[in-house]
Amino acid sequence: MKTLDSSTLQALINSQTGQKNTILNEHDEILGALEKNNSVPAFWQQELGSVESVLNGNETLYDFYANNQKRAQALDKTNESAAEAAKNAQIFNENLMENTSTALNDSNNAEGNLQAVQAGNAIAAQQTAAIINGNELLAHQTAIQATNLQQQNMARTEGMQMEKNAQDVTSAWANSITDADRSQ
Repeated sequence: MKTLDSSTLQALINSQTGQKNTILNEHDEILGALEKNNSVPAFWQQELGSVESVLNGNETLYDFYANNQKRAQALDKTNESAAEAAKNAQIFNENLMENTSTALNDSNNAEGNLQAVQAGNAIAAQQTAAIINGNELLAHQTAIQATNLQQQNMARTEGMQMEKNAQDVTSAWANSITDADRSQ
């Protein structure tokens, strides 16, 4: 029932605490769709816009232009955060591999059942950290895709609305022509 020595246990605890803090700190620095201090619906409305407001005629041609710039900036922020997360994941994964290797070595050299269990727990914690890290990257990828698709949807909707507005103006102009105007 020999335990791992205190320096090994402390190193494992420090490593796991560092990994947890890395993930939490990254959450605080995210920009764009996953920004911590902004809800997704608020980000969506403020940065990407609503198809409904376009179709209801609540936006002008100037709004289309200004909102298109906001959407491009929102996508840029989301992409930048995702790229930063991907870079951090590489560093995080290097640490995970090193810590897992150390724990595996401790397991292989265990002098008793308790040491083997402690090393196994450290390996399981590394697996959990890897899953969390992978889920973070998936969240970033999903946010990029959703932001990009909404940007495309809004551009398509605004284009359709501009076409409809042009048709309405042309139709109103054509209907305003009287028979007298046509005979001239």
